[in-house]
Amino acid sequence: MKLQVRSDQDLLAGVLFGALGLIAFISALDYPLGTARTMGPGYFPLALSALLIVLALTLVIRGLTISQPAVTFRTFRPLLLVLASVIAFSLLVESAGLVVAIVATVAIARLGGDRATIAEIVIVSAALVALSSGVFVFALGMNISLWPGF
Repeated sequence: MKLQVRSDQDLLAGVLFGALGLIAFISALDYPLGTARTMGPGYFPLALSALLIVLALTLVIRGLTISQPAVTFRTFRPLLLVLASVIAFSLLVESAGLVVAIVATVAIARLGGDRATIAEIVIVSAALVALSSGVFVFALGMNISLWPGF
């Protein structure tokens, strides 16, 4: 019996998730597991990696059984700009503050699309700043500066 790949992207995503899940599962075995009532430091990583492995198996089965059109890249610009936005956030969040980092991240990532408008960038940035500062700074009390510390 010969297996026929019907969806390259599902099969490859399943293999990638499976490898990551297996590495995380093996790494989590070094920590004490505990019980469901008194969870140890290895309980959550082990459960999460097991779920990732189940997702991987689902994607591999789907890639072998369900036909889907192949994914084609017209350009690498969106991929590179989204990656650049993540790098910009990591470089800016401590030095420039959460607000500047989020606005820069949204602006850079949105430039990867075909039709980026200033209004869209402002609205999404404002919503993310409000949500992020509300959750992380005010609700959780994390020590994250909102603005640059001049």
